[in-house]
Amino acid sequence: MDRELKSLTDMRISLNWLRELVEFDMDPEVLAEALTMAGFEVEEIEDRWTWADGVVLGKVTSCKPHPNADRLRVCQVDMGLESTLNIVCGLQCSNRSLCTRCHSRHLLTEG
Repeated sequence: MDRELKSLTDMRISLNWLRELVEFDMDPEVLAEALTMAGFEVEEIEDRWTWADGVVLGKVTSCKPHPNADRLRVCQVDMGLESTLNIVCGLQCSNRSLCTRCHSRHLLTEG
């Protein structure tokens, strides 16, 4: 099957969406096997929670213009650590009480 036709026949279904339509009490792997045996081939099961590995949430406690850049802001962000972090961002709407997300691999700590 060529690539364009295959992309038209592929379908992704969320378990949460499926549970709204059909009542079932199976693990995703067991459900995938049952669907495949019924003629609905399941090629892959994606765990979307893994996409969020390393992502942490923080609350902007203050935000000021960057001293050396017109379009950047320096924000103090409470990430639940011992002290707040300085995070430079380009959002002009960054303000107090805004919650933000950041991947932990982008956070630099002293030490």
